[in-house]
Order: sequence, then structure tokens, then C-alpha cells
Amino acid sequence: MHSNLRISARKTILLSSFILIVSYFFYGWLFNGRHSIMLPFLGFTQLILSVIYLKRYNESSSFLKVSLISLPIILVFFFFSVRVFPSSAWVYTFTLMLGTILIKWLYENRKLFWIGCYFIFLIGMGLSGLPNYCAYIDNLKESTTDISVMNFKNSDLEQVELPENKIIVLDFWTSRCGACFAGFKDLQQVQKEFKHKTNVEFYSINVRLRNESHQDILSLVNSMDYEFKYLFIESVGEAKKASLNGYPSLLVFKNGELEYDGTLETSPFVFINRLDNLIHDLLE
Repeated sequence: MHSNLRISARKTILLSSFILIVSYFFYGWLFNGRHSIMLPFLGFTQLILSVIYLKRYNESSSFLKVSLISLPIILVFFFFSVRVFPSSAWVYTFTLMLGTILIKWLYENRKLFWIGCYFIFLIGMGLSGLPNYCAYIDNLKESTTDISVMNFKNSDLEQVELPENKIIVLDFWTSRCGACFAGFKDLQQVQKEFKHKTNVEFYSINVRLRNESHQDILSLVNSMDYEFKYLFIESVGEAKKASLNGYPSLLVFKNGELEYDGTLETSPFVFINRLDNLIHDLLE
């Protein structure tokens, strides 16, 4: 009997771990890669899966067994924090590890006040903690991006030289990046705020993917009703030569000098390197 229970518990842990990993990718698809929404939902999913396990195997459940549910995805984020997208991955790692520590305690105490505090913590980490940390860390490191090796082209594939005596905002995107499209509306709002400033210019720069034609991208651009100027880079390889490896990516220059290298942040819950505040500071 006990042997069967242990086998059943192990299967539940494995299934819950798998569901947690799949949930991350599902939320990424559902929310177009917006980590500020994905993080709270992933935390809620972690809580629900852990509570289901605890209700079923409470008598034999130690903290270690409950933590095994989240361990695989924490290891995935730890790997990504070192190799791919360090800023957001560290926040996911911290939040899920803290959740692993707190969930069994919350289940055993079952006080609505502390459960409510945990929900507020998850929402706060998504809306403010993660974007502020990313905006700070991404611009803290020395940038290796060198746009001088890029060939910017207009819709007629004519080479374009960017102005060096202005503040220019460059938003890099690809056609398969959901988070890129989600950020266009935010970029449009910031552009409208500075539309009367002749020394501030906004450019939306598409990086063409393999098997895409320039005409495909033009059709996509023409279907979107935004006012910023569009430029084009003909391949991902060209962008990689400039050390631009992730999308969306935002660069801000003043008089030819790089002032910001990170992501587009416009949320009122972001206080560090928010784009509108950054431009105001550069105009002073």
C-alpha cells in the first residue's frame, strides 16, 4: 500500500513539473511574451499544483517532496539566466524558489491574510519587480551593440543614414516575436508624447528572418497603423554581427552616443529607465 502511494506521489510530481514547464510556454503564447503577466500566472500555477499534491499526499509530504514540483523549471530558468536572457530568468528563478519555500507553510497555516499577501507579492513582482529589475540590469552592463556595422534600408531598399545630432529611438523586432508586436502600441504612445520635438526621432526596425521576403515584411508593415518610421535589416546574421541577439530590443542614442540598451518599458509601475522619462532626461 505504502509502496503504491510512493509511486503515485512520484508520478504526480513528474506530471506537475511537466505541467509547470508547459504552462510557461503556454502563457508566453497567450500573453505574447509579456513577462509582467506571465510571471504571476506561473506563480499561481505553481501554487495550485503544489496544493493539489499536498491535499492528496499530505501525510507523507515533506518540504523536499513539494519542492521537486518546481525544481525542473527552476533549473531551466537558472540555465537561461546564465546563457540566454539573464535578467528576466533570474527574477523567475527567485520568485519560484521563494514560492517553493512559502507554499507548504501557507498550506499548513491556511490564513487568508498570508495567502492574500502571497498573491499580492506575485502580482507586484510581475507588474513592477521584474520590469524594473530588467530595465536596471540590462542597461547596467557595458553594451557591445555596434550599429555602425548595420545597413539600415528604407522600404525601397535604399540605404539610410541615421541622424547623429538628435535623440533617436531604435526598436528592433522580428515578424515571429509576439512581444515585439505587443510593444508597438506602447512605442506609439511615447512617440505621440514627443511628436512636437524635432530633435527626437523614432524608428521601428525589422530584422528579416530566413525564408521571408522584403515584400512579405512590407505587407505586414502596411497592415499596421502606426506613425513611426520603419527601417529594415536584411538578415538576422547582420544583426548578430552588431551583437544584437534578442528581440524586442531597444536602443536610445543622443548625438551618436548610446544612452540605453535594453527593452521598451512604458508601464506606470516601472520607475527605472522608462522610455518617456529617459527621453525627458536626455532633452534637459
